[in-house]
Amino acid sequence: MKRIILMGHGSRSSETKQELERIVDRLKSKYHYSHVDICFFSIGSPTLPEILQKCAAENATEVIVIPFFLLMGMHIRVDIPKLIKEESHKYPSMTITCGHHMGFDELIVDLINKRIQDINLTRFRHLYSASPLI
Repeated sequence: MKRIILMGHGSRSSETKQELERIVDRLKSKYHYSHVDICFFSIGSPTLPEILQKCAAENATEVIVIPFFLLMGMHIRVDIPKLIKEESHKYPSMTITCGHHMGFDELIVDLINKRIQDINLTRFRHLYSASPLI
């Protein structure tokens, strides 16, 4: 059985976990992935070791970890690969693979443009919402 784990950095804010859970829900509904979990690298739970333990208990044979980190940094370059290597030794019957972080992608460029357009549209609405002509 294949498992997918979306790994966020983590935060003390409960909204962080909720947002990541929304992304997982969409992955499941849009792409029909049946086994997708979240974990957090630094702050919050579940952690990667906790989720891998769950995967092993459910007889997963393949685990794909996708770091939900925007840019290349020390966590992506060093910390996460080190953690995955350490955890892999605990589960010899499971293949654990780390996917690429978000990084550069035209879809991210498009998303940034959308965010810019959202602000421009909000300003436009604000400027003209008090106008008696609208």
